[in-house]
Amino acid sequence: MSVYFIANIDVTDPAVYGEYGKRFYEVFEKYKGKVLALDQDYEVLEVEWTADHTVILEFPTKADLKEWYELPAYQELIAMRTSASNGDVVLLQGK
Repeated sequence: MSVYFIANIDVTDPAVYGEYGKRFYEVFEKYKGKVLALDQDYEVLEVEWTADHTVILEFPTKADLKEWYELPAYQELIAMRTSASNGDVVLLQGK
């Protein structure tokens, strides 16, 4: 069953966040995930959506997602991302 990593991000330091984005793919490509959506120009249909970046990643299993997420190399990138942005990240189980 697929699982999804969904992040709503407000960038506060574009230079550092840009470096995070470049380094992200170096770590991500080695794992079983795929980028389903990465959008800065979305259309809000209901309620308020204040993030300036929305990201949806898909992994085959929760274990695959957790393996990637808990990598020391990605943990370093999380520190970079959180120093350059505010946001929410959730893991959703697919059906």
